[in-house]
Amino acid sequence: MQERLSVGTTFWDSAFVTLVILSLVGLIGGIVVMTLGENLLVGGILIGVAVLLALLALVRGTIVSRGRRWMTATADGFVFEDRNGEFEFRDDDIIEMGTWAKIEYSNGLPKSVQRTGTFILSAGEYRGDLNYSYTYNIEKTDPMAAFLERNLERLTQSSLEKLSRGEQLLGDEWELDQKELTFTADRSSEPYRIDQMTAAEVVDDKVSIWIRGEPKPVVQVPAGGLNALLMLRILNKKLADHGPRADENEPGLGRIIFERDHGTSHTTCIVCWIIGGLFALGGLITFVVGAISGGDSLPAMIIGGVVFLIGLIGPYLIWINRVNQFRCHYRGVCKTTTKGTKQLEYKDVRVFNYTATRQYVNGAYTGTTVAMSFQPSEETAGDNIDYSATMKTIDAELDNLREHVSIVIASHMKQRLDSGADVRWTKGMTFTPEGLDVRVAGGILSKAKNHLLAYSECAVTLHEGYFFLFSKGDKDSLYSIPVSESNFFPGYILLCRLAYPPSQEAPTESPVIDEDDDPRPKRRRVVDDERNET
Repeated sequence: MQERLSVGTTFWDSAFVTLVILSLVGLIGGIVVMTLGENLLVGGILIGVAVLLALLALVRGTIVSRGRRWMTATADGFVFEDRNGEFEFRDDDIIEMGTWAKIEYSNGLPKSVQRTGTFILSAGEYRGDLNYSYTYNIEKTDPMAAFLERNLERLTQSSLEKLSRGEQLLGDEWELDQKELTFTADRSSEPYRIDQMTAAEVVDDKVSIWIRGEPKPVVQVPAGGLNALLMLRILNKKLADHGPRADENEPGLGRIIFERDHGTSHTTCIVCWIIGGLFALGGLITFVVGAISGGDSLPAMIIGGVVFLIGLIGPYLIWINRVNQFRCHYRGVCKTTTKGTKQLEYKDVRVFNYTATRQYVNGAYTGTTVAMSFQPSEETAGDNIDYSATMKTIDAELDNLREHVSIVIASHMKQRLDSGADVRWTKGMTFTPEGLDVRVAGGILSKAKNHLLAYSECAVTLHEGYFFLFSKGDKDSLYSIPVSESNFFPGYILLCRLAYPPSQEAPTESPVIDEDDDPRPKRRRVVDDERNET
């Protein structure tokens, strides 16, 4: 049975709930004060304020009531309900659409997903747009996923047929035809030919398009915009028809897939230098006056000297941080500071570290610190490239970046493994052509020993930030490490490829595990290294 989904406003609207609660508190407080007879005036004021808040709550409730809407997906369409009644539409009545889902976080942890979108409907003589928005628990599947995917694919195929007939696909300030993409908002700009494009992906919630010779995307449109995902699918189909990816042959590190600039702006630098100059001037004058006046002027001279140094050192520290740019490209990573530029290709990365640490102060969540480190192999000359940032709201692109980098490094690990070489994963695990070599500690009377586990016998679980390795059929884990361990993610992807054939589904999310089913070993100790990052 299909779920009847609320896609409009609800009476859990924050403004409505707040007004209701405040009006009740004011009313109860006023009645209590007047009943006790301590101050009738104060009690009357509280009741008057409560009545005013109740009227505002009534107005807000009326607005919420008018905006309540529901959708129910059916086998060949959907049913829409609002205060005007119930209306049934077929898939073919949807002629254009836009949709996008965004993860919502609480205390640095993903809690829910909010999906928003628009349908352009044409049913008989009716033509109009229908906006929708709903939220679902992140541990559950999107209740409209099958319906949306069905219509995205249907509209993609019909749009391809229209393009082949010489028609256009129109979006928000752009239009696409069989050969090129044009921005209608800026007619002076040149159209971008499809045969010059190298890639099309979603980055930072925007459909981004790259062309030959340009590391940065030349086009970025909101992924949830009208027909934006249709354009993305069409372009990827056309790029696939061109054969191997065009960006494989791009020079240098290739296109930019992630970029963050933490440098200090020129305006900030100028303001800091002006303030620093005033501090330095004031400190210098204080120092000189103290030195000339003689007598007991040592404290004034010390204060003047300290202020003078602060006026010089502060702006200098800000100045040297004016350039701090981190970029991840298709084939490598690059970091530019005032000291110069360091770059490293993924094929030369020996260790990739990724950690995300939630910070709390007096029990209150203050943000999440994400750190990445790329360490070159012994054969490659160069320094480590590091990146770290603390953010209140999680940057979803960092997760996408971690996945992209891990997949690329895992592919190079697989190549070395296929050549017959052993590939170290962690201190206690090594990939070998025959299987996974695991260093398992014994008990009180037994020594640690190596255990060779065939890839077909490997079973894995992720639970509360830890990775657990099992032999199939065994309840106790052979090995466990935190997911913040060096090189964990590339090795995890490689192990999933080896242990789970394409016909099987590798675990991608942490399952919910009861305490009685905790995978941590009860009789075996695990040989682990001394690091304990979170």
